[in-house]
Amino acid sequence: MDRSELVSVASPVVLPPSVASTLVDDPGSDLVALVARLAGDHPVVLVEAPASARRVSTAEEIAVLEALTAR
Repeated sequence: MDRSELVSVASPVVLPPSVASTLVDDPGSDLVALVARLAGDHPVVLVEAPASARRVSTAEEIAVLEALTAR
């Protein structure tokens, strides 16, 4: 697998009003599912995000984020 093709969804996902108005259902909190759904009907532009944009949900992920952003 070519690791250069791997991406991670970071917060926020930015939508123009014209795209947001097409969302019939509440997108929920699963950003990966939201981006995959949007990519089916709209062009999706991926941009590089800083390590501080990394999503966390566990104490271990918080520790990783703290290590990535320590000065």
